[in-house]
Amino acid sequence: MMRLGILNRLCRSAVFCSDWTVRDGVTTTMLTLVRNHHVPSDRFKDYGIPNASWNPDMMALYRRYMAWTEDGSWKRLPSYNRALRQDRDPESPNRLFTRNTDVEGSCFEYAMFLNASERRILCIFQPGPLLEGPPCHTHGGAIFTLLDGVAGTCAYATMGPVLTANVNVNFQSPVPLGSTVLIEARIERVVDRKIFMSCLITSGISPKVHVDGSMLFIKCLGSGPANGK
Repeated sequence: MMRLGILNRLCRSAVFCSDWTVRDGVTTTMLTLVRNHHVPSDRFKDYGIPNASWNPDMMALYRRYMAWTEDGSWKRLPSYNRALRQDRDPESPNRLFTRNTDVEGSCFEYAMFLNASERRILCIFQPGPLLEGPPCHTHGGAIFTLLDGVAGTCAYATMGPVLTANVNVNFQSPVPLGSTVLIEARIERVVDRKIFMSCLITSGISPKVHVDGSMLFIKCLGSGPANGK
């Protein structure tokens, strides 16, 4: 029912036009992007806060990590549909890939929490129906995309501008659509401009491991010295 409701909202939105039918409880949807998909009023909306599509596990984790921010050791990071909020060109069609739709619950629903002193980041993630790979499960490319974004955000926030150089991940178990998982990434060591990170994706309600791996980021030239080794 949740997926059907999301698809109905998607079909009615200004972002998409559609041809859809429901047969025996199964929704068949063909979505075509409208050329003029720009939504200026939502250009700098913070998408990293709860909305009606979040399931109870997503909300419980959000409340838990928000409580951690009270002493200042953790910080919730705002999440806009542009990579850099200072880019204020109202005519640009550019949009952050993980914020490519305004329909709540349809794609990437996530919120990030950073502990700068530990050089560690946590992200709660609820994949929507438009991220399907295997039937009723999340596409591995979508998981990889958000994992790279989460780890890159941690590296950028603590070390300055970076670029992804290498990613090694092991997909251990599939992630059901509409479920909640926890993405954790941390900087393990820094050598000159090389930033070595570990990453882990687990179920939001159990220690079940979905993905584990390591990542290498390179600090951009001219962005200042790395913060320690």
